[in-house]
Amino acid sequence: MTPQVPEKKKVSYLRLTNECNSLMSQLTTNGPCVLAMQDLTKRAERAGINVDNNDNLILSEQEQIKGYLDTNRN
Repeated sequence: MTPQVPEKKKVSYLRLTNECNSLMSQLTTNGPCVLAMQDLTKRAERAGINVDNNDNLILSEQEQIKGYLDTNRN
């Protein structure tokens, strides 16, 4: 003796179920990769690498030497 569910609600429920299954599948697939990236980030922080500052440009070896010499001349 369950009440009949309207068709519009059935479609909504099916869409929600599909989205949940898709997200769970993505989490299962990508989960190990995300955990590995978090572990790598923690290791970099322990090594003294500033991972939060992403706006630094990667300098060539010559640019690094020039910058070192410029700071030590003062």
